[in-house]
Amino acid sequence: TKEGEGTLLDVLDEPGMRRNNPGVKKIDIYTLSENTKLLMHLESSWQNYIMNETAKMDEAFRRAALDTAATVKKKREMQALLYRQLVREIVNVVDMDDRFDLLNELSIACEHNINLKKLFFEEHELYHFLILELRRYLPVSTVVRHKHRSSSSSSSSSSSSSSGHGSQQQQQQQHKGQLALYFCRSDEMEYVLLILELLVNMLKDAEPIHARVRLLAMPPPYAIGDLLSLITCRPDMGRRGENEDEDDIILLLQEMSDVATSILFHLRSCTDQAGWEGTEYVRYSRAWFSRQLSLAGDFKAYFLGRMVRRIIELMAPDSPAMEPQDTLLLFHHLTIAYTIVAHGKALAVHFTKNYMEEFKYFVRNPTFMARLEKYYPVNHRSEMLIHQIVERLEQWKRTNFMYGSA
Repeated sequence: TKEGEGTLLDVLDEPGMRRNNPGVKKIDIYTLSENTKLLMHLESSWQNYIMNETAKMDEAFRRAALDTAATVKKKREMQALLYRQLVREIVNVVDMDDRFDLLNELSIACEHNINLKKLFFEEHELYHFLILELRRYLPVSTVVRHKHRSSSSSSSSSSSSSSGHGSQQQQQQQHKGQLALYFCRSDEMEYVLLILELLVNMLKDAEPIHARVRLLAMPPPYAIGDLLSLITCRPDMGRRGENEDEDDIILLLQEMSDVATSILFHLRSCTDQAGWEGTEYVRYSRAWFSRQLSLAGDFKAYFLGRMVRRIIELMAPDSPAMEPQDTLLLFHHLTIAYTIVAHGKALAVHFTKNYMEEFKYFVRNPTFMARLEKYYPVNHRSEMLIHQIVERLEQWKRTNFMYGSA
């Protein structure tokens, strides 16, 4: 502390404080900054505490405080009731547009509401439903599955048309059907993107919720491995280049990949939290998470390449200036990349063989690194991650493991 300001010991040694609270002990707190406001916050917190404790000796004030606590409790109970009601509506509604609106309402409400996040992680009905919806709509369109089921009946009618005019008419009908499938698939992908954004909003800033780590221990078909396989899969989008909205589909796929990577980032942070939650969660480490990624069907062959290309795109000198959300997205991508090369052999070997040159000669290039503006606090960590990734890749190359079973 500064001269003349007193010490924390003086703050804690109020007259009668130690006598009335024998369990309280004096402590020393050290800080590295001379200009820290820590003492000010501690002093003001302690002063507010003793003032409130004194005020509570007045019966009217104490009753008012109890009434306030009861009001807060009642508000939380009402919020839980409304949450469960909304979940029932989401699960039971038939129309996708109606469900989209309900999920969007919940996604907006939960982003900064710790109580809704807590309900989500403690009551798994909605999480289970979202996994089932991703499995239903993400890998293959429901229309594609419907067309496959009806293909046998349609083939017999198409073979009966032998004239050239009939064949041309049939091709036109197939083309119209394909366009309808394309637009329908776009709607499905918008719905999937909303589900992924809802999962991100639930996961982020939820470290204080102990129940969050329970996701790591979910059994199949809701296990983390199932979720990773879904969000990193290569979606079947049907035929390409048949209408002017193809660019919109490409942009939609990029948005889905970005949000999926953010989900990976927050799930990886869950593994860090797991180490503090007791012995039953110790096995859910970063190495475990990397193994789960290696087992996700399309991650190595499809999603990892998209991640690396996205990193280069964000950092390329000719790209638009990075906004705050871009810097966070880059940090999420780099964190997952580092997790792969630092905590898992299978994916690290694959990463070294296929993407080492991109990181060594592009991402770590000074012109690329100059894109990490210093006034974004997270960019300091991103810069460290890039150097650490390249160092790990060079270590893997030197060990010659990459010539084994990659």
